[in-house]
Amino acid sequence: MSARSNYSLWTKGASTAGCVYVKVTRRHLTIKCHWFLDWLINGMGLDLNHVIPLTRVLSVKKTDKPHLIYKDTVFLEYRDDAGQRQSLELYMNKADEFLSSITPIANPT
Repeated sequence: MSARSNYSLWTKGASTAGCVYVKVTRRHLTIKCHWFLDWLINGMGLDLNHVIPLTRVLSVKKTDKPHLIYKDTVFLEYRDDAGQRQSLELYMNKADEFLSSITPIANPT
């Protein structure tokens, strides 16, 4: 998958191409760059390495915003360590599977 951070004008203008992965556990959402490009993504300051406690996830929704390579775009809002609202756009092919795995955990009824 690919991703883009909405943290700053710089990060909004840059996106990765197939070098990000997502992992959902019972307590955290991990968004990381693959090891072979991690040094480059971090060096460019693209804000794409996150371990977000699910209690800080504010919303996760699939949008109708098109992407050139991936089928779906997911908009994620969360609170960072300082309590500030942040957002990421995740571009993936299996958004429904991702949403079904995170929604019950991040938004318990």
